[in-house]
Amino acid sequence: MVSNTDNRDLETLKQGLERIIRDAPSIVNRSSRLPIIDSGQNYDGGDSIHHLGSEPIQGMKTFIGSVTKEIETIERYLAQGLQTSSQVSTNALYYISVWNEVLAADSIVALAKTFTYDLATTSGKTSKATVKVDVVCDDGYSWIRINTIKQSRMRAELNDLDAWNDSSDSEIEDTPRSSDPVRVNKSLDNSVYRMGQSLLEAARQNLVPGTNKPPVITLRLTRLIPSLSLNDSTTRTVPEEVEPRVRKTIEELKSSGINLLYGEKNVQDARIPSEVPAPGIHLTRQLNLDLSFLVALASDITHAPLPQSEEESIARYQRLTQTSKRLVKDQSSDQLRYSRALSNQAEQERRRSMLDEIAWRLGSATNSQDSDTPITTWTTPESKARMEGIMAKIGGPEERRRAAAMFSAEEAEAGFWEGSRFPIGYIKGLVPVKLFESDDPIIDTPSHVFLSPFRARLAGACHRVSQELKNESLSVLGSGTPELAEDDEIRTRSHIAIKAERKAKISSMQPNTLLSPALNLHTARSLQWGALTGMTTLTANRTSVKAILREMAKESKNNSKLGPLDKLQVEMAPQNRVAALCIVEPRSLVGNVHVAEEARDV
Repeated sequence: MVSNTDNRDLETLKQGLERIIRDAPSIVNRSSRLPIIDSGQNYDGGDSIHHLGSEPIQGMKTFIGSVTKEIETIERYLAQGLQTSSQVSTNALYYISVWNEVLAADSIVALAKTFTYDLATTSGKTSKATVKVDVVCDDGYSWIRINTIKQSRMRAELNDLDAWNDSSDSEIEDTPRSSDPVRVNKSLDNSVYRMGQSLLEAARQNLVPGTNKPPVITLRLTRLIPSLSLNDSTTRTVPEEVEPRVRKTIEELKSSGINLLYGEKNVQDARIPSEVPAPGIHLTRQLNLDLSFLVALASDITHAPLPQSEEESIARYQRLTQTSKRLVKDQSSDQLRYSRALSNQAEQERRRSMLDEIAWRLGSATNSQDSDTPITTWTTPESKARMEGIMAKIGGPEERRRAAAMFSAEEAEAGFWEGSRFPIGYIKGLVPVKLFESDDPIIDTPSHVFLSPFRARLAGACHRVSQELKNESLSVLGSGTPELAEDDEIRTRSHIAIKAERKAKISSMQPNTLLSPALNLHTARSLQWGALTGMTTLTANRTSVKAILREMAKESKNNSKLGPLDKLQVEMAPQNRVAALCIVEPRSLVGNVHVAEEARDV
């Protein structure tokens, strides 16, 4: 690639465009992954959780179509014997510059996305204006715009403010005309300055979905300063040869809060998807445990000796069916299904032990660079209370003992691991499980929190779901909520009534306007606690995770804010590779038929 940015070899440009076509599928795959560890996605060959709550990159298909047409145009030029970009009209440099930003970006939302904002006219009325953003990334927190204008063109604009020459650069066609009063400094009335001000105004009116913050704007000027044209620099001072009014424009844009970059993105700094795999995500050392994970943690399936074969997994819980027939007069189909479910879970445990995987991900069972940071686990008082109710009703003797030890500060380690196939302290810090001070995270969360974009949207969706569930309970039950009922049987009947009412409404109304029957108040609160504290939430409730991801998609589509959470002054956290959620396969309670003891003799 030659140093003259206006005289590129057409064959080289064509190869750069072809690289875009080649790398696009990997970019789409990388950007569609959520900060979720789904332990079961490779077990049964089913769909990954990452296909939910995330859509293909908006505008990617159109962008690739434009690149394809540009390749065809360059091929016609080459067939005519033309060799350099100075001999033809091409947007190849623009497309390649955009793609270099894409390669270096995380969590890409859209390409060439148009944002609408309100614009005050000279008559005092309000009209609608639009501005284009080349790359929307970091889950919407970052807007990147490419401008290929040259200094000579800017000088011409500044020399004749009354004239507006149509630009051949497609990327600046949507900037406001000089009559648009968007905080324009009339002495600097040029297209670059107006573009920056339009982006700022659009960002103020289009906050990041699920937050109360505007996006951060980056404006890259690829050809404005020839001496910086091949340098990816944000700190170098503007050279002396730059025309004073151009220099003043740059200074004004920087002072307004725009991140200004000069020259083309260094391709060596950009990741090549086909060569560099997407980084993995890891668990936090503080873990938030929801009710379904607490049950799985106490289940005898998790701790009993492993079956030696798939046949043994099935045989072990066929004995449950036979034993149940002796103990229960009416053998129901529900019991048979439960027996099969236990057999399937035992086979899952044989193939992929839940605690082994958690230990591996935490690095606590082997040497770990992060092993100096202690592991602590948390849950809500509500989850603990519901856990106790479930254990009293259907838990087996060992499961009830293990569940009680789980929360005992004095005997947690010895009591929890007693009778387990794992040694005492196999995952140090897993027990005792600590309790948050309340069920509602809004009460105890600090007024200023740092969240990743995904966590901010998760917290907002959980809060909205919690409020809707409370209102739904009041309308169905008349007063109170199921979670507040002291009697477990009353609470169960209440949940059944609410789900029946919800299903009846879904059959007669638009499904997208109603909550999924899989959502309940204690799950929404648990997920919200994890989102707001920055902990990884461990759950065995894949159905509820799918439902909340769909609710998050509604938030993004409606450009929703955090609602009451706006008071928390949410700030963007660094894009680290920390899992917000970790889904494990469920482990049900074996129950009162003493299969745990019998299984050890199989």
